[in-house]
Amino acid sequence: MSICKTVEATAEILTDVFWKEEDAQFEIPAYQRDYAWEMKDWEPFWEEVLNSPLPSGANNGKFIGTVMLLEDQSDENKYQIVDGQQRISTATIALAALRDMLCGEKLYLAARTIHKYICAVDDYADSDAPEELDAASERVNNPIVYKDPFLRPNIATREFFLEYIQEWSESTRKMLSVREGTPGEKTQFVNGLNKAEKRVLKAYEYFYSQIAASAKKIKKDSPRPSFKENLKSWSKVVLNNIKKAEVIKIIVKDDKYKFDIFYSMNYLGVDLSQADLIKNHLLKIRGGGEEDETLFANQWQKLNDDAEDIGFSLTEIIRYYVNGNQKFRQVKKLHAHVTGKAGNTAADREKFKIDN
Repeated sequence: MSICKTVEATAEILTDVFWKEEDAQFEIPAYQRDYAWEMKDWEPFWEEVLNSPLPSGANNGKFIGTVMLLEDQSDENKYQIVDGQQRISTATIALAALRDMLCGEKLYLAARTIHKYICAVDDYADSDAPEELDAASERVNNPIVYKDPFLRPNIATREFFLEYIQEWSESTRKMLSVREGTPGEKTQFVNGLNKAEKRVLKAYEYFYSQIAASAKKIKKDSPRPSFKENLKSWSKVVLNNIKKAEVIKIIVKDDKYKFDIFYSMNYLGVDLSQADLIKNHLLKIRGGGEEDETLFANQWQKLNDDAEDIGFSLTEIIRYYVNGNQKFRQVKKLHAHVTGKAGNTAADREKFKIDN
């Protein structure tokens, strides 16, 4: 079957892609690159998408690119994100920063409204709770049960994302301790993170600083009694901008094409390293299932972390190995050389020295 016959493309807003079904879950699979956005990406996302009010009555917001999803053949509510994970991860991080700012102003119901776009509420109606509650008594007296987060990041950031971005009260408390800790405490905390986790933390800090600055300006410009109402109104604008952001949604129905699609869509991407391309190819020829891909991703992440610990990128380590044992290769030709040696089948892979 042609790959063109296995995909469907439509223009949709993010709400209809990610939040239409409360049981939906979107996983960033093992073959995807880690979180890689930096300041040059966060700034336009904030200024042009999040902090730019839409015209009154607008049904669609700013166009932010393509989202390609692979259907799970065993569960209609589960998808793998083949393309678009950087934007969706960043939107989730920005929502967490907005939620935490609202918590800091004791606007807990407004914060919970934001959080419902990070994790769906399983039970407990917002209208049953008073507006002014401290976080501790809310957890004890009015327990909220949340479903699994909508977004399931890849191995490199999954645990950190859950603990510091996605969990309702725990992530808010832990990020508060990071923001208000001493410089020494923060340095010690950051030193314990891998490269991708550090980028997630920096993204959170960037969006929190922008949101806090906006809140400060609203407070300065608002009469004292109306500050919180004005702040809630502004937070709704930011949320609305995310919900109505427009994308081209592409649904892939056959997972045998996922590695080829990833390669073709990301080969020219700035953030995609030669090591990322090599990982994608090795996963493609392994022929294992999800557990096997996860095991491989964990092993690859350990190699990546070990390389960073000694001051190198994994691309450099692979290149040094290849150049030490075979003909000299330039970095930009490393992927083509390695995949040529590794072949296209699991049997070929067994003959190749750069393996797990």
